[in-house]
Amino acid sequence: MNKNICILCLCLTSAICYTSAQDKTSNFDVRHLIHCYYSVCDRGTFATKKSYFEAFPSTFVDFKNVFGYQENPTGETYGELYKESLSYIVEFFYLNECIPLSDFSDKVIHMCIDGKWQADGVNYLKANVVNIVTSTKMANDCYYYLDIFPCYNDMVREVFLSRLILLSDDDVLSFWKFYLDGAEVNPIDDILYQQTLESIQQFPKLIDLLGEAYNRAE
Repeated sequence: MNKNICILCLCLTSAICYTSAQDKTSNFDVRHLIHCYYSVCDRGTFATKKSYFEAFPSTFVDFKNVFGYQENPTGETYGELYKESLSYIVEFFYLNECIPLSDFSDKVIHMCIDGKWQADGVNYLKANVVNIVTSTKMANDCYYYLDIFPCYNDMVREVFLSRLILLSDDDVLSFWKFYLDGAEVNPIDDILYQQTLESIQQFPKLIDLLGEAYNRAE
């Protein structure tokens, strides 16, 4: 499956041409990320996967600069990997199978803090995070039940939530705001809110801050 994703990425790179200027990232090494991605596709060893994990963005700002877009008076400025974002993000979330779950969870959580919803790349990030939190019964069910956004097992969810609760209230609230955020034309997703509540019953702090984020979004 990983090989198919890489082929899709190559096809998109060669077939799609867009005129908007690519967003320049200041400190983030996009070239290194690309190199690590193709190393995973070519060899798929633990070493290449670990390098890809370490090369992937660790903050929302870097993530958006690479996979999202900036709105400006003349249109949008796209990140260098905007068109290939699905392939890169899917490959990253597969890493939960080999990277220690505490490290994996910490990185994903920090990518969401101070986040704001966008279509495409940012939405792919959010969809996977929602599925981690809402997955139940050994990955048989989750909120976005789609082939490209898999459900996760109970262990991934439990470790993820146990890492989230260690953060400050402000950071947890920021995480939940991104988690619940969506297109401006859509109202707050009550079904997502209720399903999330069911998944975090053993974490009162997370329940309180989810409720605060939900009430602010209404």
